[in-house]
Amino acid sequence: MPTLPFEIIEDILRRLPVKTLKRFRAVAKSWCFLIDSENFIKLHLRQSLVSNSHRSLILGGLGLYTIDLDSLDKTHVIKPPFYYKSVDGISNSCNGIVVVMSEPPVLWNPFSRDYKVLPECSVEYPVELDSYSKTSYGFGYDSPNDDYKIVRVVEFRNETTHVWTHSETTIYSLKSNCWRRIEGFPYPLPFLRGYWRVHINGALHTPVEELHIHEARIMAFSVEREKHYEVTMPPGIRTRGVDMSLDVIGGCLSLVCAQREGDKILLNCDDKRLVWYDLSKKTVENVSVDGMPFIFYAEACVESLISFGCPDAVKRRVQERKKERKISNKRDDFLSEGFKSMFKVPKLAIQKELQVFLMINDMKCVYRDLLDDKAGLKPDTHTYTPFITGHCRRNDLGSASKIFMTMPQKGCQRCVVSYNNLMHGLCEAARVDEAKRLFLQMGNDTCFPNVRTYTILIDVLCGLDRRLEALSLFQEMKDKGCEPNIHTYTVLIDGACKDGMLDEARKILGTMLDNRLVPNVVTYNALVDGFCKKGMVDTAFEIFDMME
Repeated sequence: MPTLPFEIIEDILRRLPVKTLKRFRAVAKSWCFLIDSENFIKLHLRQSLVSNSHRSLILGGLGLYTIDLDSLDKTHVIKPPFYYKSVDGISNSCNGIVVVMSEPPVLWNPFSRDYKVLPECSVEYPVELDSYSKTSYGFGYDSPNDDYKIVRVVEFRNETTHVWTHSETTIYSLKSNCWRRIEGFPYPLPFLRGYWRVHINGALHTPVEELHIHEARIMAFSVEREKHYEVTMPPGIRTRGVDMSLDVIGGCLSLVCAQREGDKILLNCDDKRLVWYDLSKKTVENVSVDGMPFIFYAEACVESLISFGCPDAVKRRVQERKKERKISNKRDDFLSEGFKSMFKVPKLAIQKELQVFLMINDMKCVYRDLLDDKAGLKPDTHTYTPFITGHCRRNDLGSASKIFMTMPQKGCQRCVVSYNNLMHGLCEAARVDEAKRLFLQMGNDTCFPNVRTYTILIDVLCGLDRRLEALSLFQEMKDKGCEPNIHTYTVLIDGACKDGMLDEARKILGTMLDNRLVPNVVTYNALVDGFCKKGMVDTAFEIFDMME
């Protein structure tokens, strides 16, 4: 089969949606390098903007959804790869990127799923006794400097009249990765919204009402120059007593809302429904979309591959890690050859080398030599623990238990790691009752269970269909102030799915998300497997899509 010229391949790829390009990175190394390159990312974005393709609506409110503007057929649930609360707003979109207005804010590309948690703004503003503060965000692109900037405005209003008094402003630059203070905004932002809707030509635009004359004007803030200026209102526009809002239509600043297609404009009516307005016929047509939430806010967004890290820097770090690993392997090989005479080196080096010898037949010989008084060393907890681990991995639980029981006799305090490793070995051998007895014994050594201790027992109990005991242990864990981690929740979700209790699995997943824990691939695999076995393949595919 003849090979296409690289230029043609590039031209074809830049016309494809982001999801497809992410998959095509696995076709060949040359494709991966091309798609990740800064030049291609810009070409792909320019192609989408010029051709008006790969555009979506992001719906926020009770969850997050996307709608393809080309089809407008159904919504697609999106799950951010970070903790997201429904009260956290989504900013205007800029080149496919949005700002999640949480504390701290998060830069997020919902199509490439890349994100960056911004550093906390260290500037604090005192609030007067008779006033309160409200924080607003603006997001824009500084084209000449190829930099993305976030403007954070803290407004102060009278507690009784809600009248604006003054504001304090900071600005974040993605290139410098820091916040800095700038001159405060000399006018109030829209009271009910926490962000600007409109970014066009490198400036953030907002309507401002003049309270003393009850008329509105349009103010803009240049992201590049960081200066304010007024935009002249079109002649003949009546603003007195009118609820005015701004948006962008066809690349132009407009006083109406959202997306244009030919002679039709897509409008968001009261955050409850979408309608087409025909400019020529002056008629309205409701848009029916499957899965629409009953209340939402909508932001138009173009798909892009823009990320928040330098690809070249990432590649350099990968190469450096490979080099370090290679040097480390050579050092370990050298040390292993002379292990018999290594008692002359510091004890810390001995403890590291023990890990290399865990699965070697002469481990018992090393153990005896280590306890020899002639060596001049006194083993501690960290010295014994690797031997317990090694014996457990060889399924020699008798030797592991013997070393574990010997530790107090040698004046060595047993720690939670020693208990955990032996309990894990016992659970692997299905000797659960012995593991539970060991668990109850921990208090005698003034040693307290940690999250791994509980997770080991919960995992084996779920695997043996003893879910009630597992749930009881899970509750005890929380009652004692030991916070479950991702692995603990994943074990419970997997157990519920295997028992066909999918509603309970969903409830556990919800609790996991409420505790700001992001599911990993094992969590998703358990859910996909559970729903597929129940014949709920469509739901399994929705979960699969959340992973990407």
